[in-house]
Amino acid sequence: METHTFHHVEPSQSQAHVVLVQDVQNAQAVLEDVKRGGEKFGEMPMALIDAKMICSSSHLLVSIHQAILRNARKIDGKTTGLRTKSIHSEVLWNLSITNNIAETFRIFGLSDTTKDLLLIHIAHSPEQGGPRAKDVLQKMQSIVEGDITQEGLSVLDSWQGDESEQRMIDWDAICKAYKLGDMTVSHNDIDDSTIDQVDVEQTIRKRIDSIVTSLVAMKFVAS
Repeated sequence: METHTFHHVEPSQSQAHVVLVQDVQNAQAVLEDVKRGGEKFGEMPMALIDAKMICSSSHLLVSIHQAILRNARKIDGKTTGLRTKSIHSEVLWNLSITNNIAETFRIFGLSDTTKDLLLIHIAHSPEQGGPRAKDVLQKMQSIVEGDITQEGLSVLDSWQGDESEQRMIDWDAICKAYKLGDMTVSHNDIDDSTIDQVDVEQTIRKRIDSIVTSLVAMKFVAS
């Protein structure tokens, strides 16, 4: 698990605990619990994201950061910036180009076929009364059955390295969700005509990642 502290955002919830669980075995059971109100999560609500819809660590962290910034917008002590019911649903809402939260959850959220699942819990730091990282991890382990990656969020960027270590990303579904159309490129689009097909694929993926991360960042400004 990784814990990211956003020191520049005060006095909002400013820590994000993030875990990637691979080869999830009980997706349907977790989804049913969520539909019942998240009884198993108790006082530790979480954002649940299908990892196949996340391009990179930057893509995810920008969405988390924007949710925390929105939550910090307060007037007379009341949160006014959130566009959804909670900071955790805001993380998912930020990922989508639509304002329809139900559609957002359908595209980016947990489904009964999810195999790789990102769990995010946003809270105050322990010094501000929030939970310790090890307690968050223990709660996550009690809810989702699967393999918790030890590489942290670097695994989200594995497509940029050794192909044998790459995780499953649904690039076609991502392009559809962000209405990117045909993102294929040819050698004519690249300065070096000697570039091989693997590098062409990397160029495509880098372009997609850059575009979708920018779209997530711009949603905060536009809305």
